[in-house]
Amino acid sequence: MIRLAIVLPALAVAGCADRLVTLKPALVERAYLRDQFRPGDLTCGDEPSGSRVERLSQAYRYIIDLRDWGRDCRTKLGVARDAIGQEK
Repeated sequence: MIRLAIVLPALAVAGCADRLVTLKPALVERAYLRDQFRPGDLTCGDEPSGSRVERLSQAYRYIIDLRDWGRDCRTKLGVARDAIGQEK
């Protein structure tokens, strides 16, 4: 009885050997982290140039622009850090 239980499934498999079926894996669409951001979210703008500063009022404006640029860049990088769970 035990031999029959082993032989019958083996014969059933041998009989199907000429009809092999290949299955294609299902296409799984993955959400990538980079797709969660808009193009400008992860890039900093051009740093303000101080090459044309000649007067004190221009120097003040340059400093303000530079601080704004840095704040914007840190904010964008902070968003990216938060998204991936990285500490500052």
